[in-house]
Amino acid sequence: MIGGYVLRGLVTFLVWALILELITLIYLASTERVVSVEGAVTLVLTVATALALALAIRLVRKELS
Repeated sequence: MIGGYVLRGLVTFLVWALILELITLIYLASTERVVSVEGAVTLVLTVATALALALAIRLVRKELS
């Protein structure tokens, strides 16, 4: 049961990270801004982590109620 939550959380994190990374790269390319890639990747991973954690908390609350 816990393994399912871990797997679902990992997949969710990866999907959000890929989507946000694509959006960020498209935005940076369209505005022609010079931003460090490391900064953009760090921002994307932080947001993806927050979204995955929020989803995990929601799923656990739903399962416990």
